[in-house]
Amino acid sequence: PTPSPAHIQLPMDNSLARSIGQLTDDLRAAGDLLIQQELPARALAVDKLYRSVFGDASLGASAAAEADRNCAAALESLAALRPNGDAVPSPTSIVPSNAVICKLLETLREEVEVQINVMDKLKLWVQLNIPRIEDGNNFGVSIQQEAVNELTRTGDAAFAIVDSSFKYFASRAKIATKIIKYGNVEDYRRSVVELDRKEATNLSLCCLDVRNNYLTTYDLLQKNIEKIKLPRGDGYGATAMY
Repeated sequence: PTPSPAHIQLPMDNSLARSIGQLTDDLRAAGDLLIQQELPARALAVDKLYRSVFGDASLGASAAAEADRNCAAALESLAALRPNGDAVPSPTSIVPSNAVICKLLETLREEVEVQINVMDKLKLWVQLNIPRIEDGNNFGVSIQQEAVNELTRTGDAAFAIVDSSFKYFASRAKIATKIIKYGNVEDYRRSVVELDRKEATNLSLCCLDVRNNYLTTYDLLQKNIEKIKLPRGDGYGATAMY
């Protein structure tokens, strides 16, 4: 007799099937550990980082002061190289990067890269718990799909923080070239100062976002852990995927 569609499976070598099964089990176990330990631990670590570094009320002022020194150093160099006020840029003249901003970016980037990795692993964990597609009794599956969507959104938000650093440096570089060429225009200097002040504030808010994303992800998964792991109740977990 012809087997019903529900019992049709593609053949697989037994040893390969066991290896795939073991890999899947290991990934599920790793996901459980992420939820139980990694998410709350990361939330607390980033909160500590915010309180000790990124939450400093004087951060914007420090970045602005450093930017002002950067511009002053560049203008002094230009004045020495161009005593007659020549407006031709010198290849040896530079507007240094803001050391305060660079240090903040490096610190935050490490945390953001960790978050991207964590969200990617958790998304895979949820997907591995999605059962075989069937008619009816799909409320738990819809919760799983919503969790995947939220994890994707969080990962994209973290990646956007990395992308924003490129945009910051590109914007600053455009203004810096104007300072080298038109050192007598005060507004270009002020533009760099205010850009760096704004970036310091932005990084502070980004640090809060990283912390909050850990907290909201942990809250979402913990509140819905039963439906995510057993979307159709006992006996209908991930083992019923195929």
